[in-house]
Amino acid sequence: PVSLVGSSGDLNRAWTYPTPNFALLSGSGSGHRFRVQVRARDVANNQQTPSLDNYFEYDIQLPTSSILNPTDASENSKWQYLNGLGKDPYPGMGLDIMQLLIIDRGTLNDGDYFWWAGSSWTSTANNWVNAGWTSAVGTGTWSWSFTPPTGLTDGKYYRVISRSRDKALNYDVVLATATFKYDSTAPQSKLLDLRDYQNGD
Repeated sequence: PVSLVGSSGDLNRAWTYPTPNFALLSGSGSGHRFRVQVRARDVANNQQTPSLDNYFEYDIQLPTSSILNPTDASENSKWQYLNGLGKDPYPGMGLDIMQLLIIDRGTLNDGDYFWWAGSSWTSTANNWVNAGWTSAVGTGTWSWSFTPPTGLTDGKYYRVISRSRDKALNYDVVLATATFKYDSTAPQSKLLDLRDYQNGD
C-alpha cells in the first residue's frame, strides 16, 4: 500500500510505495521497462485524473572495461597511447562514462605515490579522471582514449586502472589494470677489442 507522510487534511503530503520484487521477473527485472501512474483522492472523495505516464528502465547489468595501451608488465620509452574498450552487455541500457586512475608507483613499484589529476600529479589518493569516447554506438563495445600524462620519470613504474559506469549508475567491479616501467635511458655500447686484421695481427 501507499504510505502518506503528514496528517489527514494537510494540503501537501509526500508518499512512498515499496519497491516491487524485481527478482520475480525474468533476468531479475534487468532490461525491463516499467510504466508508473499516480492519482490522489482527498477527504471529500474527489479523485484526481491519473497523471501522465512515467516510464523507467531497470538495469542491474554491470558494465565492463579493458585497457589496450599500455600493456601490462611492459617497458616503454614513450607513452604515446592510452586507450581501451568499454561494454555494457545486454540487457544493459548503455554506457555513460569511463574513468581512469593513473598512478605513479615509484622506482620499486612498491606503493601508490601520486595520482594524475588531468594536468598535473597530485598526492590526493584515488583521483579518478574521465576518459573520452572515440566510438560509442548503442550498447555494444565502445572505444575510449585519454591523453597520457606528462612529466614521467625515468625508471619509475606507472599503473592505469579503468572502470566504466552505465546510464543506471552501475560500475564494473572487476577493474582492468596495466602496470609498466618507463625507461627513457638510451643503451650504451663499448668497444672492448680493436685489432688490425688487415695486417694479420
